[in-house]
Amino acid sequence: MMEKASLSQSDIRDYINEKKIFRNFKLRQLGSGLANKNFLISSNGKQYNLRTNRIRPPMNKELLAHEHLALEFFKVKKINFTAHSHYYDKEENIHIVEYLPGRKIQMKNISTAQLAQTLECLYKINGLVPSFKAYIKKEGHRFPAPIKYNSALLKRLQKDFRKLNKHREYRFVINWVKKKIKKDFKYLRLSEKNVYLNHGDPVSNIIINRNKIYLIDWERVKLAYDPGIAYIFLHGDLSSKRRREIVDIYAGLSGIEPTALRAETVRTFKQLMFEDLINLCKVHLWNKTKYNSREKLYLGLINGRMRYYDYL
Repeated sequence: MMEKASLSQSDIRDYINEKKIFRNFKLRQLGSGLANKNFLISSNGKQYNLRTNRIRPPMNKELLAHEHLALEFFKVKKINFTAHSHYYDKEENIHIVEYLPGRKIQMKNISTAQLAQTLECLYKINGLVPSFKAYIKKEGHRFPAPIKYNSALLKRLQKDFRKLNKHREYRFVINWVKKKIKKDFKYLRLSEKNVYLNHGDPVSNIIINRNKIYLIDWERVKLAYDPGIAYIFLHGDLSSKRRREIVDIYAGLSGIEPTALRAETVRTFKQLMFEDLINLCKVHLWNKTKYNSREKLYLGLINGRMRYYDYL
């Protein structure tokens, strides 16, 4: 199995039988995201989601390792808005988690009450850094430190530019990003006073069941110097009203003054925008994704450009 790039339903069935994870079970494939392939397992009246990120090899095996680590930690902390981890195979890069029934929703179109509940969950996770670090140390795990937005990062971005610059279709966006970095980078350094535990990708990974919010898909969990609001703004396709609601609700939960939270969010947003555009170029260049034509490539980059101006 380890040599296969993407596992089929038949491969998964054989794997479960070989490892004797479930004795009697039914299996069907669920919708897959950009990173993961998902399968629904039904066994003894319970349901589970088997996740493997072999869809676009080589994928980073740390993703599901981090998800497993986070869910095990949340179980210890008795967090009641996430799934529990059931089984993890580091070598085969397979993670089986408790399946959470309900309707998948996005931040851009949920009610204000649902948004408040979602942000309350994220805020609770944000504050678990000391106990998370203690848990990692106790269990002997390693976890990435927060990324520092400093000159070292600027050098890495410039290195990426050099790799991409020989491809003509990227030059217009690279030149634009270079100008923005030259103008804005000195203002981007975030305060390193506070560290937060972030979901990493909460915008559309929300389940609602009987008016209760659950957060799923924790493979992007990370430590960061910001609470994750900028990422939501960047990827959430949100209206101006919804962005204001998010800032006001989170400010109320955290006690951070809204103006200060907004200023810090803008700084983080700019940094993420630079990296997002560069990564977008890389994805289009080195991976076969749904944006595989030159027309769609331009559309994706132009949308990113418009998104930048819209928010800032």
